[in-house]
Amino acid sequence: MKKILETNRLILRNFVMEDDKVLLEIFADGGMPPLPQFGPLDIDYARGFINRMIESYKNNGFGLWAVIEKSTGDLIGYCGIHKVKIEVSAKVEEKPELAYRIYKKLWGKGFATEAAKSVCDYAFNILKLSEIVSCITPDNNRSLRVAEKVGLTYWKDGVFKGLVQCSVYKIKKFKN
Repeated sequence: MKKILETNRLILRNFVMEDDKVLLEIFADGGMPPLPQFGPLDIDYARGFINRMIESYKNNGFGLWAVIEKSTGDLIGYCGIHKVKIEVSAKVEEKPELAYRIYKKLWGKGFATEAAKSVCDYAFNILKLSEIVSCITPDNNRSLRVAEKVGLTYWKDGVFKGLVQCSVYKIKKFKN
């Protein structure tokens, strides 16, 4: 299992197929609903997600990574950058999106913010991305707070993957 990032409390690593059952539990815990184009929420949904991430690692050099709590060794969510198509101002743009999800039972402990800060640093300093977006549904106040804590600000309203109305937040790398 390839470790990508490490913070005080977390390790971010590539997903492996053995993560499928825990990932399914995280998807089913009452956080954000699954996107319908990937099928019903079952073990095949989780495996499909993992396969898409493995392809993203190969094709892009990045993707959404498994978030592991160091103190327990448990998979507690995901965080990373992936390419998404967002419709903004009547045109579709492909952007690198910061995405994160933590087991609902662990919300409020700062894990998403800690992982997201580390991923943003990696995206700008290692991947050399010039900007990152995050698509947040209007009712997802917790995700909005995480985005703001890592420096993203409101950019425009948009449509995520042609399906979900969202507010698009953005952060650009400052030139030194």
